[in-house]
Amino acid sequence: MPGGGWRDRGSGFPDCRLTPAAAAGLLPNDVVTSFDGKAVTGWDELTEWIRASAGREVSITVERNGAPVTTTVTPVLSARPIVGVDGRQAKDEAGTLLYQDVGFLGIGAQTELVPQPASSVLPMAGENIKQVAGVVFNLPARVVGVAKAAFSEEERDPNGPSAWWAWGAWPVKWRPWRKCRCSPGLGHW
Repeated sequence: MPGGGWRDRGSGFPDCRLTPAAAAGLLPNDVVTSFDGKAVTGWDELTEWIRASAGREVSITVERNGAPVTTTVTPVLSARPIVGVDGRQAKDEAGTLLYQDVGFLGIGAQTELVPQPASSVLPMAGENIKQVAGVVFNLPARVVGVAKAAFSEEERDPNGPSAWWAWGAWPVKWRPWRKCRCSPGLGHW
């Protein structure tokens, strides 16, 4: 529907509106290549640009079936959850969930495995062996560090394993053989 007008898709809610992405004609499996004239290199970057563009019409180029398609889209101002460093929605002191008003487009990221040539197997295997060897060689020192942190008055190492356990998260490394594929939510908001 042109302009993202109102329509009832049998939901019983006649005031449901298409997401800005769906209203602009974006389709599932479109890959966003530029936003507001800037080349997109990753999901986090694209998200920041969308969030800062509420109410402003911007150009967006996607790759669809191997060909570029350019259109315009206007992100809407929407209350979105504030996410903490632990990946959970932030709360205030009273336990109330926190939100902020930012631009919303209605697309999401998909991670896709990209096939690599056989020549990339040995370097990746070498990298894995190097990382395992690093853990094995550093483990005794780490165990001592955990024991000191748990049973002594010494300051806890913020980069040590006990810090990771306390937060319940392990560091994640971006893999170069994956690419970000953005798909619009074709539902309503």
